[in-house]
Amino acid sequence: MGLEMEFDKRLITGPDEFRSRFSAYLDTFTREGVRTEASMAYYEGAGAVLSMSQSKEPAIRSLYDRLGRWVTDREKAAIRASR
Repeated sequence: MGLEMEFDKRLITGPDEFRSRFSAYLDTFTREGVRTEASMAYYEGAGAVLSMSQSKEPAIRSLYDRLGRWVTDREKAAIRASR
């Protein structure tokens, strides 16, 4: 069984609660080994990733950068595991 990370533009426009949920996903998934041990699905609504990438707000941009590191680190782990 896999896991899903879900977020939308409220991450950018809504209260800090939505940012803390996003961080909680990544923190928990990292702590529980999801990066290397589970299949993942990502749902982002209303172009949230694009908006995050274009944000001038450092807090939003850092969330985008963190997501990018998560995805690339996960891909590297999958490549290592397949060898």
